Amino acid sequence: MRRLIGIVLGVSAVIAALTLAGCGGGGGTGTSVKKPKIRVFNASPDSNPIRLDLNTDTLEPAVPYLDASTVFKSKNPATYDVGLFDSISGDSLWAETATVSNNTSYVFIAFGLENFGSETIKRIRTVELSVDLTPPVGNKATLLVFHAFNRGVGLDTPAIDFQNPGDNPQFQLTNITYGNGQSLTVDSGSALTFQARRNGTEQVYATSTPTLDAGGVYLVLVSGIDGAASPQDPQINYFKLN
Repeated sequence: MRRLIGIVLGVSAVIAALTLAGCGGGGGTGTSVKKPKIRVFNASPDSNPIRLDLNTDTLEPAVPYLDASTVFKSKNPATYDVGLFDSISGDSLWAETATVSNNTSYVFIAFGLENFGSETIKRIRTVELSVDLTPPVGNKATLLVFHAFNRGVGLDTPAIDFQNPGDNPQFQLTNITYGNGQSLTVDSGSALTFQARRNGTEQVYATSTPTLDAGGVYLVLVSGIDGAASPQDPQINYFKLN
């Protein structure tokens, strides 16, 4: 009888331990699933405010150039039909599909030109990027640098470098191609100046001296049109994500 009671008690202890592990109780390592989060940015310099739909639902109704939706919005994990529209005329500008997954944050960036003429390579479109919002440790900031800069009519848009001034920069990203991004961790504060240069040259398209929060994660948009006047001039803008 004592042996039977011992077996029953042992089985009960195992069941209790598994229950705690499954619900994350008792200081265990259980984790909760978080829905995908999405934030929308407009880096198209000649566009009206853009509307972005997922399937038939409008995620953001009107995002102006060099602006963003105010917060990350949660959606169910799925593959969506992404529709980009001119919020004023209602014209369809771009369509594609995108898949979003649990426990991941995304930025959807509109870039390119609404009035691209015959240069389809510069046509306005969207790109989906997953972003890690984990703060860097110490007096550091993380920059996700996205190339949305355009050369003038009839001129190809080259890759860019993002770096401090000079020939021996402390921080540097090279060969960022059009419609793509790269990331790096830099010192926080306001002591650093960054330039967007034509890849492999000393030709500077835009310069900025941001104030970066310690632990900040930023989307950096290099945008504008070469030779254009404000607000379409080449520029670098920083958007804190976390």
